[in-house]
Amino acid sequence: MSLHVIEGEEAKGMIEKVKSFIMPGLFDLDSSEVQKMVLPFYTNFSLYQLCNYRTLPVFKMSYVGDGENFIYLDGSAAAVYKANSLTGLHLDAANIWDYLQYFFKHVTNFEGGETWLIRSRDDLPPYKETFTPDQERELERQNALVAATHDDQEQCWHVRCILYHNSALISADLT
Repeated sequence: MSLHVIEGEEAKGMIEKVKSFIMPGLFDLDSSEVQKMVLPFYTNFSLYQLCNYRTLPVFKMSYVGDGENFIYLDGSAAAVYKANSLTGLHLDAANIWDYLQYFFKHVTNFEGGETWLIRSRDDLPPYKETFTPDQERELERQNALVAATHDDQEQCWHVRCILYHNSALISADLT
């Protein structure tokens, strides 16, 4: 899954629908870029990132939407859950990890900082070279336990994974 730039009428339409009435000049095609990514776990919603180059520092705002209606991803789980309920969340073995990456990227917690879902060394944050030898050993041990299974009777997913938050590796069981 990756973002790609959208232009022309599609980008203009997205900007018109989400730009603030308080500061209408903040976003326009001349000073902004719109990127879009299809989300395989949603029926008809994609991820949109609106980047403003007019201000310093440059900033990005993320939305999910169908091209007409958009939900601002404000860092709360409520925004993601709203999208889940409006579009229908369809998880399967091919997209469960993509959904979890999306969730942890767009939901922040009260302690601040990013939470990274770690399935392999390739998923480690950019500052992975600061890991202690103990963290490296623990990561290797926990990587052997990473799994996602569907419980047909309960109609839910059980995911065992590793999270990295505030310089700590956390073994997590998610349902």
